[in-house]
Amino acid sequence: MLAGPLFEYDRIRDLVPTRQGMGPVWVAWDTNVLSLYERYVAAMCEGDELTVLGTDPNEVEALSTLIFVWLWWDLRFIIVDATATDTKNPRPAALVEQRDRAMEGLRRALSLGLDGDGEDPEPRIPYLPPRVIASLPKGHDRVMVPDAFAVGADVFLTIDKGILKRAAVLRDQGLVVLPPTGLVDALVEAGLDVESGPRQMGNGLAPDLGHMSALLETLGV
Repeated sequence: MLAGPLFEYDRIRDLVPTRQGMGPVWVAWDTNVLSLYERYVAAMCEGDELTVLGTDPNEVEALSTLIFVWLWWDLRFIIVDATATDTKNPRPAALVEQRDRAMEGLRRALSLGLDGDGEDPEPRIPYLPPRVIASLPKGHDRVMVPDAFAVGADVFLTIDKGILKRAAVLRDQGLVVLPPTGLVDALVEAGLDVESGPRQMGNGLAPDLGHMSALLETLGV
């Protein structure tokens, strides 16, 4: 079983193909994951029963689990700049304002480690081969995925089937692409008990409820 709160990279090699030693796992959110957060996270955090429409409820539940894991383990969630302009249809001003507020809050809260450190991952040389970019679905995905790669994300979290189909090609470049359920499964397979953070650590750590407060503030909760 993993000891935490830092991740031993040799134990989670499927998630961090190139990192060495111990440290956080950096996870960039696709816009569709941010949308799940905006629509359901308040109910997730308050334990309300969810009615999920138009999305696999397992992915919503898995995102809730990842947020719980983030309270105890050194997951760092990243929202890339391109997410702000990723929309197929014009959005009402109120929704644009909500998205801007959510992004600012997420960047501030979710990038923090358990020690309160908000450092960024080590950036990669911002280059993906043109053939890899061209293999991605046309549109904003060809901006967000290279951005996530460039800032140093280990995982690109998405429920976009078009991007998930390119997972093997992107992994060859060092970026792991998974849906929330896939990331939870990978953590469980590595030995992390996603249901009982404090009991498995046994080192006196308490969850950072300040992080959760910052999360909820982004929705005015």
